[in-house]
Amino acid sequence: MTRSLVSLCAEQGRQVAEVLHRSRAVLNHGFTPDEHLRSAMSAKKRKELRRQRARLEKEDAVSIRRTRGTERLDKWIGEFLALELRGWKGGRGSALASDPRNEQLFRQSLAGAAALGRLERIAMYCGDRPIAMLATFLAEPGAYSFKTSFDEDFARFSPGLLLQVENLALLEDPVLEWCDSCAAVDHPMIERIWRDRREMVWLSIGVGRGLRRKMGELWAKIEAWREERRA
Repeated sequence: MTRSLVSLCAEQGRQVAEVLHRSRAVLNHGFTPDEHLRSAMSAKKRKELRRQRARLEKEDAVSIRRTRGTERLDKWIGEFLALELRGWKGGRGSALASDPRNEQLFRQSLAGAAALGRLERIAMYCGDRPIAMLATFLAEPGAYSFKTSFDEDFARFSPGLLLQVENLALLEDPVLEWCDSCAAVDHPMIERIWRDRREMVWLSIGVGRGLRRKMGELWAKIEAWREERRA
């Protein structure tokens, strides 16, 4: 698609400037969950994960609950928002529930996707307590990992990573070819287990003519400079 866009702009004499180029973690179909985990992690790291899971199970019974339906959706959303609010995001005021508008958007997004059969919810519970939760939007042939959260009181057990191991079950879905992590570059957790990458590029395309196009070219250079400084 990007090559087609650049080719069309060349035909029309429009300037195309690359403002930003990033790659982020993606899960590609092709391996079974076990095969993927073996390729992504050393035997030593996989053994440590099993130890963490065993230690967690000594705290209370561990269960994984996965659904693509609408059942108990409001309760699930409430648990997710409360879980995130108790963590560092809540402390910094950046949790979804810290802003009523963001909370409403989250609730509406999940409810709408669930009603269309395009939402997968997966959560890890220790007893009756949710300790890691993940919402994924399904958009065949792909999927997008939307939001995740974990209980920081259980950080020593790596519940977020343990949940991502369970989430590899996405590889068993025959209609999904990939799942975009939507994670930041060099994410310390997700890139330990999702080793494939998806290339992302931001382009600035000249529009109009004369002065307007010149201003657009200048703005593209400013955008590229700003992104370079952020990086």
